Formats: sequence, structure tokens, C-alpha cells
Amino acid sequence: MKKEQKVNEKAGTFVTPDLNLAAFFQCHGLEAELSLSDNWVKFSFLSSPQLTQLLVQFNSDYPTPILQYLTSYRLLKARMIALKGGGRT
Repeated sequence: MKKEQKVNEKAGTFVTPDLNLAAFFQCHGLEAELSLSDNWVKFSFLSSPQLTQLLVQFNSDYPTPILQYLTSYRLLKARMIALKGGGRT
């Protein structure tokens, strides 16, 4: 597990700044909650056995439908930009 990623035992959430991991989770049915902390976007997911299984699959180079993954990636990227207050100026 990367240093920035952590499981918040008390709240039952998994938090990561990794957009690729968040997109993988989302394209497999988990919904991300985005938050902004010191100009960094963090993705939070409810802890579950499915999340644990997906984390193992992600680290094992599990096959994923590319169009579904890219759609999730782009939607999360758009939500990140909106959360930060817009795009390029």
C-alpha cells in the first residue's frame, strides 16, 4: 500500500490520492467521494470486502475493460477539476 493511502478504521473508509486506483475502483462499481486537502484531491471509498478484493486485483494487473476504465478516469478527472474551482486560466 502506498504511503499516502490509508484506511480510516474509525470511519470505515479507504482514502487515496491515486486517480488511477480510484478510476479502477469506480469502473468496478465503487463510488468515490472527493475531498480537497491542501490543494490535493483525495478519493474516499467505504471499506468493504469488495474494496479489499479490488485492491488486490489492481496490484495484480487484473484485466479491466479499457473503455469502462477510461470513462471512469475522465469522469473523476472532471470532478477533480470542478472541485478545485475550474480549469485553466
